[in-house]
Amino acid sequence: VPFIPSRIEYLILRGRTILADQMDFLLSHVPKTSRIRKRFTKGWEVSKVTILVNLGTPDQPYEKEVRTYLKEFLSDKYVIRLPRLFWLTLLNLVILRTRPKKSAELYRKVWTGWGSPLLFHTYAQTGYLRDMARELDSDVYFDTAMRYGNPSIKKILYQLIEKGYKDITILPMFPQYSTTTTLSIFEL
Repeated sequence: VPFIPSRIEYLILRGRTILADQMDFLLSHVPKTSRIRKRFTKGWEVSKVTILVNLGTPDQPYEKEVRTYLKEFLSDKYVIRLPRLFWLTLLNLVILRTRPKKSAELYRKVWTGWGSPLLFHTYAQTGYLRDMARELDSDVYFDTAMRYGNPSIKKILYQLIEKGYKDITILPMFPQYSTTTTLSIFEL
């Protein structure tokens, strides 16, 4: 027999940001025989978190936001391996004055109604993994972070730690190890 959720069950299954008091109210209207009741009772908790981390993207495809993103990205000692004094001088006096305008034009060509394609697809992957974890009654929660730009790794880590998570795995979304990508994440 296929599972056909009631209206309340549908709201619970679709609700990504239901507050605890709202969840208690909704659960009071879920039949005792419902398959999803066990997921949202006090006995079911997510204890592990995996953060999918991608390289990053500017917040918007405009010169100011691209400059902020490029400054963070190109200031990383693992991305550019030149003497720091020389590189930071070149970066701040030449590159950050000329490159953001050109890069912003290129970003606008690929930008979509949902924003940055990289961020959109990373969120989509995270969403698929969350859905799979729910279907399998897994105790793993998935989140998204970017090494450069937003949502930052630090911000996501602080939020998760504040919520009480202790078992946190950071999963770089790169197909190979590289000091400019993977090492940069773990040395943060």
